[in-house]
Amino acid sequence: MGSTFHIHVHPSSDSVHLRLEGDFNRLSAYELLDALKKNCRWAKRAFIHTNNLRSVNPSGRAVLETNIGALDARCLPLFFTGVYADRLAPGKSVLV
Repeated sequence: MGSTFHIHVHPSSDSVHLRLEGDFNRLSAYELLDALKKNCRWAKRAFIHTNNLRSVNPSGRAVLETNIGALDARCLPLFFTGVYADRLAPGKSVLV
């Protein structure tokens, strides 16, 4: 069975834009956390775009919420945009 989730990473000056595509679940949350860890080494802000998601499983959001503290504080808060922003954004995130 092939993956139904992809992250498209777009660096922009001191920010990184992550466009999520497909179905967001527990495994997707770990992929997103990994992408954030890699990019927060240099980025001061991270924008997570959710318009291309097909679904958000509550278990994916729970994994994100539980593990968000492991990110580099320079990259926090995270900025969420799109139709699933409010369903995906953990705690102290900003909805744009």
